[in-house]
Amino acid sequence: MPRKRRATSKSDFIRSLPASLSANEVAEKAREAGITLTTRLVYKVRGRVSSKARKKATTSKSTATSVATPSPSAAPAAPGRRRAGPKSDFVRSQPANLSTAEVIARAKKAGISLTAALVYLVRGKGNSSAKRSATSKPRAVPASGQLRASDFIRAQPLSMSAKEVEQKGSAEGYRFGTSLVYRLRAAMGAKGKARAKAVAPSASLDHPAARSAHPPAGLSSLLDPIIADAVQKAVDGYRRMILGEDAQ
Repeated sequence: MPRKRRATSKSDFIRSLPASLSANEVAEKAREAGITLTTRLVYKVRGRVSSKARKKATTSKSTATSVATPSPSAAPAAPGRRRAGPKSDFVRSQPANLSTAEVIARAKKAGISLTAALVYLVRGKGNSSAKRSATSKPRAVPASGQLRASDFIRAQPLSMSAKEVEQKGSAEGYRFGTSLVYRLRAAMGAKGKARAKAVAPSASLDHPAARSAHPPAGLSSLLDPIIADAVQKAVDGYRRMILGEDAQ
């Protein structure tokens, strides 16, 4: 009895289409062929295909340049950086002027689940790779995978009110109150004042405020004898009172 032919899988259907087609176009062609699939699956399958092709190319190159001829089963895999997943590729494909919430909304329509922390992380890597210097250090991301609320608050312009910062943070998945905004901005202001005071020049006697605190030399010379005479009279009166000189 002839063996029944296996039906084409979703992954095989995706691989059979040209790579120039977008994920939405692939999903549309699949729907016309009676196959139900999501754009998320398209990104996943294409990512695997690209990874295998790149690994095969690097393996062939390392085998050709090797002096000894290793066995096919023992061919060493060339070391390389880990390829970014379809989520990172999707974030990079979006315009930089889109907010985090808008990127997440577009990803949701395309069947991709994103978090605000991932969007910040991918965009931060893109900016640091373009502007990083020899002395700069990459910003560490907490082990929880979500940026701290304090970092989010410091990144907002000071022209925004505390309430506006709280509302924007709430829209992007952060939970904090206006009291934290006030406290962080007060600390930032105190640091700025301390730096300004450290570099400010010390007041000299030529400054008007300094001259007002020190009377002119001529006036001081006139007041000194008057003050000394008043003090002497007070001391003499106290002595007479103690020794009973007034009673005599």
